[in-house]
Amino acid sequence: MSILFLILLQIINKREIKLAMNRFKPLAYAAAGLLIGLVNLSYSQVVSGKRQAIPDGNRQLILTEPAELFMPGLVSTKNADVKITFSPDGKHMLWGGIDWLEDRKDMDIWQSVEVNGQWTKPERVTFDTDSNDFDPFFSPDGSGVYFFSNRSGGFGGDDIYFASYNKESDRFAEPVNLGPEINTSENEWAPVTNAKGNKFIFSSNGHGGYGGQDLFVCSISQTNTRDSSGQSAISVFGKPLFFSKAVNLGPSINSADNDFDAVVLPDETIVFTAEKMKTSTDKKADLYISYYNSAGYSPAVKLPEQINSPEFWTFGPSVNLTEPNYLYFSSHQAKSMGRTDIYRIKFKMIDNLRYRK
Repeated sequence: MSILFLILLQIINKREIKLAMNRFKPLAYAAAGLLIGLVNLSYSQVVSGKRQAIPDGNRQLILTEPAELFMPGLVSTKNADVKITFSPDGKHMLWGGIDWLEDRKDMDIWQSVEVNGQWTKPERVTFDTDSNDFDPFFSPDGSGVYFFSNRSGGFGGDDIYFASYNKESDRFAEPVNLGPEINTSENEWAPVTNAKGNKFIFSSNGHGGYGGQDLFVCSISQTNTRDSSGQSAISVFGKPLFFSKAVNLGPSINSADNDFDAVVLPDETIVFTAEKMKTSTDKKADLYISYYNSAGYSPAVKLPEQINSPEFWTFGPSVNLTEPNYLYFSSHQAKSMGRTDIYRIKFKMIDNLRYRK
């Protein structure tokens, strides 16, 4: 601690920063980052070797390794592969695939299962249809999968559904629509929950808001705490699951552009996709981060180019609860095999200037 303090004192003088960096390299970078965090200056990112930090007061997400292409040839293919999800035990993975079927151009959900240490050849999940089915998310208790679909019988456009999963029989039940408190005549996408499974987040352009797709949140419980007109309910293995009325996540996250594809990290931090104008006629989607604290969500900050491709869209973030320090996302980068592949990158969260393990 005394050595670090001396380094901090040395680099306070701006004329000595360059010399300190050359002499101390990693320690000097770390010291400079800590000094900036302590005085709470406004800055967008700190780079230390291959690490990049996105600050929010005393909390920071640190990217600790370069992004890696995930399971090339199995999950990441010559086609478009988007938004992977894992069962709580890590034995099932589902993701969205576009153009996987030669005779069709729709969106489907694909599944691979780990058997004796090997992943099976991907197949369309049993609840997938000839309609568009996409954005799967395995509930953290393993009871089923949320996804969106434009299949017939919904409220219009893309609706969110839930397919219950029986682990003993390894079978999915017929999906059920989440109802009119969630779904509208417009489009609802990207359903996810937090790790506790009591907070449900999705995007919609049918609930009003700031423009385009906005991110909304509602609570999930097994108890009806409002009158029936204020909640949607589905049955999971004969037990009701209630969804409260959707609430807009607010201007710290949502904007006049499209905001969608969220994932909730274990500490309730949200990483999501924002589509913004790149030029006067061209839009680009990138991943942003918003930290959660007692005051709500912090203003969103764009993640660095270790994740966001400078030229192509980056979207579809997700996590695997068996490996919570990896962030998965979809993009087209130097190692890509197709239009869009799935990548993952390792991260750590610094809280109160200490690593959260």
